[in-house]
Amino acid sequence: MLKHKKFEYPALAELPIQPDMSLLEDFLEKNQDMWQDNYTAHEGICVNNGKIADATYNHINHYHLTGPNFTVDDAPTTDLFDNYSPKNKMRKEEIHPYMNEYNWKYPKPFYENTSLHKHLNSLFKAPIIRLRMSRMIPGGSVPPHIDYNTTYAVRFVIPIKGNKDVVNRFWYKGEELDYEMEEGKAYFLNIGYRHAVYHNGNQDRYYLLGTLGGQEDIECLRLKNTTGQ
Repeated sequence: MLKHKKFEYPALAELPIQPDMSLLEDFLEKNQDMWQDNYTAHEGICVNNGKIADATYNHINHYHLTGPNFTVDDAPTTDLFDNYSPKNKMRKEEIHPYMNEYNWKYPKPFYENTSLHKHLNSLFKAPIIRLRMSRMIPGGSVPPHIDYNTTYAVRFVIPIKGNKDVVNRFWYKGEELDYEMEEGKAYFLNIGYRHAVYHNGNQDRYYLLGTLGGQEDIECLRLKNTTGQ
């Protein structure tokens, strides 16, 4: 378990790193045949937040750049949606190995040792334990939900293109906060708070979504003199 809890961080904040957008855009263009639906892309891991996987099925596609280094025949299926919640992630020993994000750290062959792979690893101090490209259609949305606390892992996103008029909404410490992220920057998302996404633009949105297995990269964002909320 990581040390600092969600109330010690802002809802959303820019990370002090500079992603190479040309590498991201080139990689995205070369792999346009990789898109998968929620259940295929996430295998058993989507059961951790199955209702969101179901609700966004027609709005978002993904493909993973990292994944498990094993396969099993009994991957969790959608009929288990009501039996699991994001809190199950905190109890790693009680969940199926596909549902543990720390098992999704192995680079896939089409990504391993590429310029993008080396670049992203150089940007972050903490290990990248899960990484995927996502595409969201105009008019799509991700309904309000909670993923997991910062004591489990750290979520980041890099908007690549089509981000105009995409609203990232957080219900944070009694406030409702809306953000529109800028392309070419990297952001920390405090997904231990209830949050949602609404695509009000007119272009497909492309973004890189990742999970870090440590808090080193968000230490500079930590709020001082905080109290639990």
